Amino acid sequence: MPALADFVSVDLLEPEEPGSKPTGPLTAPVSLRRVAHRSLTPGSPEAVARRGELVVYPAAAPQADSLLAGHSVVASVPSGDLDPWLAVDEPRARQVREYGVHSMLSVPLQARGTTLGVAAFTRFARPESFTHDDVLLAEEVTARAAVCIDNARRYSRERETTLALQRSLLPAPCRARPPWRRPPAICRPRTRAWAATGST
Repeated sequence: MPALADFVSVDLLEPEEPGSKPTGPLTAPVSLRRVAHRSLTPGSPEAVARRGELVVYPAAAPQADSLLAGHSVVASVPSGDLDPWLAVDEPRARQVREYGVHSMLSVPLQARGTTLGVAAFTRFARPESFTHDDVLLAEEVTARAAVCIDNARRYSRERETTLALQRSLLPAPCRARPPWRRPPAICRPRTRAWAATGST
């Protein structure tokens, strides 16, 4: 979304089981799974983590800060907000310097009372910092995204439950008995037709 950010990333908390909700209190450092990112630059070269990669955010990172606080966090590079984080994350500090990142907005993804992850909006191409209206827009967008993510997980969980029930309720397949365990054939009396014709 070029009107809001130059780079956007979405990281999700890892549930204990596929399709379930993340459980337990959050503490720093926070481990999340990168599920998506998008940039104005083709190929998203600003991304430090690849899709599907596990990312660990220390307490000084805006992503961890917003997750633990439960609300949006705006951080500015010129004001030194990111200095404690970048001091312990050289690859990210290098990307910030190379692309001229100056502002970051982190918004927790929350749906139905559950925190699912965090969305981070970054600016480097446009010089303006994030405003209050930008924060409101980002929160509206992430709220819709969080509901979609939660619905997808609910569907996945319900589908797995349905399949498990179907497997448990289906009768076990019949196994053929070996020849030596089959009941003996029953000898039937000869019919009148056989007695009259003498056929075998």
